[in-house]
Amino acid sequence: MIHRDTDIVSAFRSTLNDRIGSDRYELWFADAHISIDEKSVLIAAKSAFAAEQMRKTFLHDAREAGQQALGSPAQISIQVQTSPVSDEKNSDASTGEEEASNCPQAGDDTPTSSRREKLAQDDARPRTLFPLKTANTNGRKFASLSSFVQGECNRLATCSVDLILKELGGISPFFLHGPSGCGKTHLLEGVWSKVRSIYPRKRAVYLSAEQFTTYFLQALKGGGLPSFRRKYRGVDLLIIDDVQFFTGKQATIVELLHTIDANLREGGQLILAADRSPSELRSLGQEMLARLSCGLACEMKPLDVDTRRELLLRMAATRKLDVHEAVINDVAETAPGDGRQLSGLLNRMWVSSRAFERPVCGTMAREIVRELFPTGRSIVRLNDIEKAICEEFAIAPETLRSNRRSRDVSHPRMLAMWLARKHTRAGLAEISEYFGRKSHSTVLSAKSKVDGWISQNCNVLAQHDGPVQEVVSRIEQRLKTG
Repeated sequence: MIHRDTDIVSAFRSTLNDRIGSDRYELWFADAHISIDEKSVLIAAKSAFAAEQMRKTFLHDAREAGQQALGSPAQISIQVQTSPVSDEKNSDASTGEEEASNCPQAGDDTPTSSRREKLAQDDARPRTLFPLKTANTNGRKFASLSSFVQGECNRLATCSVDLILKELGGISPFFLHGPSGCGKTHLLEGVWSKVRSIYPRKRAVYLSAEQFTTYFLQALKGGGLPSFRRKYRGVDLLIIDDVQFFTGKQATIVELLHTIDANLREGGQLILAADRSPSELRSLGQEMLARLSCGLACEMKPLDVDTRRELLLRMAATRKLDVHEAVINDVAETAPGDGRQLSGLLNRMWVSSRAFERPVCGTMAREIVRELFPTGRSIVRLNDIEKAICEEFAIAPETLRSNRRSRDVSHPRMLAMWLARKHTRAGLAEISEYFGRKSHSTVLSAKSKVDGWISQNCNVLAQHDGPVQEVVSRIEQRLKTG
């Protein structure tokens, strides 16, 4: 007897979702067709890659979910979907758990060899999903190296770029990291533009991590993985910005690892960038950290005063803004913003000058700075919080991340996670991973616990001098002053 009741399929899906987590379920099983009979569950994946990952990673979870849905041990069959199948209908295409993913479904009389030829023809057909020759397909003009302002804060990075341009692939991968607004994207776009200029026959691709993820998921769901891999594994220069975006996207991380390995084998040049150092990207996994660290990792620091001054002077010249150099010097020394914020500040000065029909004076500049930067608060990162906590409680970072549960370690750790939720944009999983916890629920528990401390204004530790509000105030002052 075949179960056509959709409640059984829904129960299987719900149980599987609970076992593997909603993120992984949505990535691998949300678009898969599932049918169930009395003793078996058939999962029809969208692609051979998806079917392979299901068998490799989720077969045990699928068996457990099937047993719960059917009330008895279930045989799991995973194959590639070659024709539309609904969850309510059973397919007799496969009965074995180790069924090859490229076998035809029952009722499909196309010989296997012919099917392979058809798939090869499909893969050879031109696709337009993934831009290759140019990254600025939307018409945006990319930045150039000539307009990049060099200074002490980025000297190591610019020197590294010069060496890379002389010999692509000589230093690979090149990993660039630094806070937002320090010029990473400008430098990456400049490298891409320069390579396109001096090596017109070389294939250069610039992508954000979000674009890489989007194109990969499109390929995964649409059966275009061979095309995707040809486009990104065989290029001479591959630049990926905002690598921290990959956190929690395990399937994309695996694909990126294979892409990196393929490019390194072919002698290609890889350049990746993130807003934090490799040691702060542990949530990407040890294998990824090993790749990021095996070439050259280089930090770009926040803009120093001299670099900010030169940047403001160049932007003023571009805008033909009538402003005295002394005013620029004052703004460079007092405005707390990064490169993007300085650009917004300069634009505001330019518009104000035109609106009031007079040059920008010191008074006008100071008023604009006070309006745009009322707090002057700097960006706080997880390692900043870790450093402040360790200084406050006189403990080592490795101790803070350890499994010790004594109050002298667990309470500072909970306070660190609470501060991370308050002062950073890091997700629950990233915070828990950073502080050595296994589950993001630990972060939620820490937040609830510290909120209780603050409402009662009790001591964080019995031996620590001062109530929790004073401790938090001291730590936040450290974070503010750096």
